[in-house]
Amino acid sequence: MEKQDKIDQLVAENQELLALTKQAFVKREV
Repeated sequence: MEKQDKIDQLVAENQELLALTKQAFVKREV
């Protein structure tokens, strides 16, 4: 159970990083 929580947390953090990276990418293109 604890392992799953850690995985979920990592996934959530990963999603945030992906979103930030996408934003930075879009800003650079404009």
